[in-house]
Amino acid sequence: MKLISLLAQLALHLKNRKFENKSISEASIGWHLIHSLLVINNITESLLVSDPNKYVKEDNRVRDIVLTKKQIKRGVAHSPEAVTPGQEIKKGQIKDLLDQAKVNVVKFALIPKHAHFTHYSMGMLKKKEAIKFLIIHTKHHLKIINEIVESELVLRS
Repeated sequence: MKLISLLAQLALHLKNRKFENKSISEASIGWHLIHSLLVINNITESLLVSDPNKYVKEDNRVRDIVLTKKQIKRGVAHSPEAVTPGQEIKKGQIKDLLDQAKVNVVKFALIPKHAHFTHYSMGMLKKKEAIKFLIIHTKHHLKIINEIVESELVLRS
C-alpha cells in the first residue's frame, strides 16, 4: 500500500526532527512528523469505530477539490487540536506514533467499505476516500519536510 511507503519516508526524517525554517513553515520537522502520524492514527481509529450504516453521501466542494487535484493548498487549512502536537517534540513520541501508524495501516483491511469519519471541512469521507486523503495529506507534509531538509543542507554547505 502506498501509505506504508510514505510512513517509511516519514521515519527517515526522525533524525531531522529539530530542523526548522520559518520561511517554509512555522513548524519544525518534528511537528510535521507528529501531526502527520496523529492524523493517520486518529482517522484510522475513527473508521474502526464508525457505524457503516450511518454513512451519508453528501456533496462537498472542498473534498472534491482535494481528492481530485490530489493536493492540499499550503497555508489554507488549520490543524484541529486533536492532531496538533504540543510544544515539546520528543523522538520517542514520534517513534511510538510511527509504530502505531504501521499497525493501523494494516487494520485498513478489516475496515468495512462504508466505514467513515467526518473531516472538519470535507465532511463525511468513507474508507476509500479517507485512505486517499491520508495519502494526499502525508505527501503534503513530506513535501514541506523535504523543503526544510534541503534548506538545512544549503545552509550547511
